[in-house]
Amino acid sequence: MVIHLFVLSLFTFFALSGALPELNLTTTEKPDMMTSKQDSTVIVVVKDIVYTGREERSKTLIIAYNSNSNTPRPAIIHFHSGGLRKGQASRKIAERWASVGFVGISINYTLRGAAIFPAAVHDCKTAIRWARAHADQYGIDPQRVGLIGGSAGGHLAAITGLSTGDKFLEGTSAYTEYPSHVQAIVNNYGPTDFLQMNDAPGKIDHDDPNSPESAFMGAPIQTIPEKVQLANPIHYVDEDDPPTLMIHGVKDMSVPHHQSELLNKALQKKQVTSRLISVQNAGHGFKPDPPHAQINPSREEIEALQLGWFIEHLMTNLMGNHSNGTHAVISLVMFYFRQPKMFHKWRNIHTKATPEILLQPIPTSDWIISGSSPMLDRVRLRINLFVLTPKQHPITVLDQHFMQVA
Repeated sequence: MVIHLFVLSLFTFFALSGALPELNLTTTEKPDMMTSKQDSTVIVVVKDIVYTGREERSKTLIIAYNSNSNTPRPAIIHFHSGGLRKGQASRKIAERWASVGFVGISINYTLRGAAIFPAAVHDCKTAIRWARAHADQYGIDPQRVGLIGGSAGGHLAAITGLSTGDKFLEGTSAYTEYPSHVQAIVNNYGPTDFLQMNDAPGKIDHDDPNSPESAFMGAPIQTIPEKVQLANPIHYVDEDDPPTLMIHGVKDMSVPHHQSELLNKALQKKQVTSRLISVQNAGHGFKPDPPHAQINPSREEIEALQLGWFIEHLMTNLMGNHSNGTHAVISLVMFYFRQPKMFHKWRNIHTKATPEILLQPIPTSDWIISGSSPMLDRVRLRINLFVLTPKQHPITVLDQHFMQVA
């Protein structure tokens, strides 16, 4: 019965959303769009969209979406890095998320030279509300939004996603009739508690009046501890927070690895789904340390883990509730069809550590879909890789190798 539910759910999904091939994209002429060589997928990119309501400090975003999709897609909103003093929205990153089945959004937000905290957080929350307000126009599922960022962008992803309902951080810029909550977060090496950043070894004096954190707050952070608490993602942790993935280099001397340890411990104390992946031989931005070292997991594997996190938490609710890990199996199949090479990298870094977690094949007699087509044959061939024994959840079980419990 479980197998039948799974197969029925899987093929219902394919019927709704179409095949999920790995995209091989080429750039076309105006308007901005990318077209797959393998199918009719057309990724349209729209730049310089003003999403804030403040004329004196208007901010823009880039959005990339599949114009041929008949099904609303989850949105991934990206916040750039740059120490809160530089950086800009990334077309490349927006397109990357669109190419693997999401609506990709990358935003420009208020930098610390223009305004201090909480201006940037107001922008981030406004961008989420903007996405929901324009869900029909761009094919966004308003119930499935994820955030991602690195360094300063990681901090913004964490504080924006963890502070649901906080009036101080919500802002009143625009689209206030829409909510700003999200369903998943990926924080890459972002600060989580400014007041504890000097508690671990590093090359920056974060308490200095000229530190990035002090500039962001408008004063030396140790002189305004109560206000600084409001800028700390860890301050907002509660049992209703969305699943949060942290990826951090263990040799990071700009934002100490200890910052992700603190947040992971706080989330787990509240029984929130969270994971910390500690990248060996990696400094800030996953830069190899020493310079010629091989980081582990690799950059490609890190990208696979990020994608796997969003697929698990933003795409496994498409078919309703099924038992015995059916959601997880659907998630893995979707991962495979969207990015086969990346899937295998994800799978390899886990099976090396947990080879006993084997995937069982479906007996031919259990197929309940008759007929033959290249798509059906491909699914029948590949699905044998992914079906687990009952009650095993592959992503949860396999990720334990990289989970760091503080």
